[in-house]
Amino acid sequence: MYTAKAGSVNNPALVVSGIKDRAYVVRNGSIHVLDSKFYTKSIDIKEGETLTIFVENLGREYFRIEKNPKGITGPVTLNGYTVEGWTMEAVPVVENRDVSLVMQFLENRSSPEVPGFFHGRFTLPPGEGLIGDTFLDPTGWKHGVAFINGINLGRYWPKRGPQVTLYLPGAFMLPYPEENRLFLLEMEGAPEKKTVKLVDKHVLNGPV
Repeated sequence: MYTAKAGSVNNPALVVSGIKDRAYVVRNGSIHVLDSKFYTKSIDIKEGETLTIFVENLGREYFRIEKNPKGITGPVTLNGYTVEGWTMEAVPVVENRDVSLVMQFLENRSSPEVPGFFHGRFTLPPGEGLIGDTFLDPTGWKHGVAFINGINLGRYWPKRGPQVTLYLPGAFMLPYPEENRLFLLEMEGAPEKKTVKLVDKHVLNGPV
């Protein structure tokens, strides 16, 4: 996550060159998405205001990190002037303590929606025997990462596909009467009902 103070802004054209891989700018409750192809946005920002850019790492294609950097790798400009004095904070999301850290970063945002965490609890039906495997269906959500009981299930992006559902091994869930905790780190938009489904078949929006 990158933060800096905006300088003089007459024509608020934000240009973030060298994005690896996807950037989010939140301003007045609106979210602006930038990537390596579309990295220019007109944003209403005032002089001296803090500019925050959250950059998402979508994964690496190569084994050597130095040949596939992530984050903002080029200059950031407002109205043609380079924004300087940046601070950068890594936001790891690996374990339960990392989930808490991200929530602390986002708790003071002006928008109650995204980017942000959504969470819920559920219990499995009573009964004996092993818990079967299932699939998490996030249809209706836009783009983010799902966690069950602190375990990262992976990234969901239903509209982009081809994979819609996320595999959820039964071993990751707690038996009745214990509560299971589901977290979604949603980056772009939540549905009105804010629900997910557990289904018995994998959903692929494309040829197998």
